Amino acid sequence: MLRLLLALAGLALAGGVYAQGNTQQERMKACNQKASEQQLKGDERQQFMSTCLTGKEPRELTAQQQKMLTCNRTAGERQLKGEDRQAFMKECLSAKNETSTAPQARMRDCNEQAKGLKGDQRRSFMSSCLKGSGSAAVGGRR
Repeated sequence: MLRLLLALAGLALAGGVYAQGNTQQERMKACNQKASEQQLKGDERQQFMSTCLTGKEPRELTAQQQKMLTCNRTAGERQLKGEDRQAFMKECLSAKNETSTAPQARMRDCNEQAKGLKGDQRRSFMSSCLKGSGSAAVGGRR
């Protein structure tokens, strides 16, 4: 009787492991297909696969991360190496190459206007300036 119970328990465990293996295999297949569709290679593919296989939802990339991803992909497509790659990446990631969003442009303008202000005066000016209110003129600025 004890042997029968142990045999049944063993079969149940083996069946669970087999079912889990199929799920993992299916997940691997789906993740590989997604990575191929996105044409991911190297570290990008490895990072994607790691996240995909854990079942965690991928997080939204920041603007800087997205820019880095795009620049890296372009440098790879152009097969740039060494100093050529460094120069390309520097140019690609530089602020000169950036098309600013409206909030970024406003921040840049307000920072420019707030030069010379410090502490609470600067904080107050920046708050007013970023809100777009006309009362941002502090110390003759605006």
